[in-house]
Amino acid sequence: MKKHLFTIAAVAFALCACQKAETGITEVTPGVNEKVGAPQQILIGTNLKSSELVTKASVDEWTDQTVYVIGYDNDKIGTATEVSTDAGFIMPNVKGTVSPVNPTAPETKALKGSLTFSDKFYYDEDVQSYDFVGYYLGDDITTSADDVTVNGGLLTLDFGIDGSQDVLAGITDIENDRKFTDDQGALKLVKKEYVYSAFAARREVQPTLLFNHMLTKFSFTVKYGSEGGDETTKFYLDSLTLGTHTSGTLSLNPAARAIPYVTKTGDEDIVTLATPDVSFTEKDEDGKSAGDLMVLPNEESYLMTLYYHQDGTDGLSHDYAIPIEIGNVQWTDSQEHPEITEFQPGKCYNVEVTVYGLEKIEVNVELVEWDEVGSVVIDPDDPDGNGRAAHAEGTGTVAKGTSSHAE
Repeated sequence: MKKHLFTIAAVAFALCACQKAETGITEVTPGVNEKVGAPQQILIGTNLKSSELVTKASVDEWTDQTVYVIGYDNDKIGTATEVSTDAGFIMPNVKGTVSPVNPTAPETKALKGSLTFSDKFYYDEDVQSYDFVGYYLGDDITTSADDVTVNGGLLTLDFGIDGSQDVLAGITDIENDRKFTDDQGALKLVKKEYVYSAFAARREVQPTLLFNHMLTKFSFTVKYGSEGGDETTKFYLDSLTLGTHTSGTLSLNPAARAIPYVTKTGDEDIVTLATPDVSFTEKDEDGKSAGDLMVLPNEESYLMTLYYHQDGTDGLSHDYAIPIEIGNVQWTDSQEHPEITEFQPGKCYNVEVTVYGLEKIEVNVELVEWDEVGSVVIDPDDPDGNGRAAHAEGTGTVAKGTSSHAE
């Protein structure tokens, strides 16, 4: 007999906060006598809003990850049909590295980063303004400009996951970036139509990409509920899988100032948490971390399957499947959330699973004496069955006889 139990505790973290522009500050625009000096280099910073759950799989702080940046002329993005310099892209899907800014400072926790590229890029003085988007699909993922589709200002990119990759996407923080201090120390704003231009760069206005996590993250803790175990009956969790789509499309719509999003494509598959290094010899109510899986968001449930074996039993691998459902989430704020009907992107959900070992099946056998309740007489010489009269009344025994005649 197998026993299984699981509970889900949700830890939902907001990954991006809106910043309101200050009012009453003078906006500046290029003047007739705007002085043009040396070419202005494009310098891009990042600001990853983190859940502060630092793991090996997900990107919760910058540690020299590889990201891609697409920079484009705002006046041409709406009609562009390809990502190229001829179509107005100043940075046509360029690979860069995000290095942490002052990673030793406790207040930053390496969340702020600066992007560096193998080449240098400069604003065109004749372009009124540019804008930028960025994305991360994993350090081992390489893409080119041909992999990005542009149509009506919408940038799309197909990708695949196996549960271990994080997917991030970032857009610029115009409201915050356009602030600058002039030579007299006064706070001013570059008018939005000219943000991220050579004019703005001369006032030290440069883009900052705000990255969001695009996937849903599950962190698994496994507890053991069986009593009285030892090394001879050790329990092993071999792997854990979630049913989900493993291919999707990342959509970036910066022209509309929209938050990037992902959509699922293809058929449903599974992602696997392999070799979780979780085993038990005795009851453990605290549990052990089995690792994380990241999946495409916006599903009501994901089918979780546990694979395990146990020493001293049948020597076989066993599995148990059960759905993780949004309706079973225990929210950390102790409030009801009836409006949330799907697992959200950028949120981390802690899944606590209590497992029990394979229990021994015991069968008790008891010997019971026969209870004689009657008899049957077969006598060829007495076809009418009169031989029954030879029974001693009430004894339940058989009268003497042979196959030919009575003695």
